[in-house]
Amino acid sequence: MTAQTGIEALLRHPPFDMLPQDLGPDLETRVSRRRLAGGELLYEKGQPLAGVMVIETGATQSEAAGGTVVSRRGPGDMLGQRGILSDGRARVTTRAIEPTTVFVIPPDIFRNLVRHHPSFGAWFERGTTGDDGPYATGLTALKVADLMSATPVT
Repeated sequence: MTAQTGIEALLRHPPFDMLPQDLGPDLETRVSRRRLAGGELLYEKGQPLAGVMVIETGATQSEAAGGTVVSRRGPGDMLGQRGILSDGRARVTTRAIEPTTVFVIPPDIFRNLVRHHPSFGAWFERGTTGDDGPYATGLTALKVADLMSATPVT
C-alpha cells in the first residue's frame, strides 16, 4: 500500500478519522488489502474472522440464515467488528456483489486501537443490541420497515 492511496484513505473514514494521524506509518505495515471478484465469499457465518474489514471500493451483501439479506455495504463501511469484539467469528455470511477491495485490520491491532483510543473505542459501543439473531449486525443494518411496529398514518 502506498501512503497516498492506502492508510491515508482508511484514516479519512469514520471512526478511523478519530485516530491520531501519526499512527499511519505503523498501520501501513500491519493493515493489508484483499481483492474480491463479484460473488466471491468474504466470510461465512461462524467462520473465524481474519480481521475487521473496511470497504475501499466495491460493495458487499450480508445474509442471515436462510439467505435473508440483512445489509449491503459500500466504500467506507466496516465489516466484522462485532464478531472481532466478541468471539472472533462471523455473525453473518458476507460476499462481494461486485469487484471489491477491502482493508483488513488484524484482530489484535483492531482491539488495541479500541482499547488505547477512547473516542475510537466509544464508536463501537453505540448501537449494539446484544442480540445474536439475524439482525445482529446492529441498527445500521436494519431497514426502516424492520423498526416499524405499525403502518404509519400520513
